[in-house]
Amino acid sequence: MITGRPKQPLVLKEEERIQLKAIADSRSLPHSLVMRARLVLMAAEGVPNSTIAEKLNLSPKVSLQMASAVPETGAFRSSR
Repeated sequence: MITGRPKQPLVLKEEERIQLKAIADSRSLPHSLVMRARLVLMAAEGVPNSTIAEKLNLSPKVSLQMASAVPETGAFRSSR
């Protein structure tokens, strides 16, 4: 049974996807930025938040907070 509000689809342009992939694969950028890039890429593929949290080893609460901040702040900003 599905609960809660339906998730807004996250649509990325090809250039955004390429940039996010480069960030997600980086070993020199801040960890928070790399994690956010991975989260955004997975969300754009339609992966449920609970699965994203599990795969990225985040709590569901943190995963939801990061995902909900993307439309407001933009995908490329690191967390505070």
